[in-house]
Amino acid sequence: GLDVPMEAASAVRVQFEKELGRRLWPHLGEAWTELYAEWLWSIAGGARTLGEVRERWASQLRCSEQQAAAVWARIMDATEDERTNVFAYYVLKWILR
Repeated sequence: GLDVPMEAASAVRVQFEKELGRRLWPHLGEAWTELYAEWLWSIAGGARTLGEVRERWASQLRCSEQQAAAVWARIMDATEDERTNVFAYYVLKWILR
């Protein structure tokens, strides 16, 4: 129930496509859903204090940045349309932060 409808994300997707110079097949909504999941994990995944939530979120941010950088390094010069959810899960999600 956390997915963002395609229609709600279309305008933002078009802006991303213009900036990146390629069509983005992955649903921008998928990136939002992954971001929500990370927030929920940080808050409800066993943290007992606000400090633990902050630590979990900081850890997730570091991991996500490393993942996005690795994916982007492989595809940044590509001109083909994006057809994988890997782009949405890692690169777009990191941008949305």
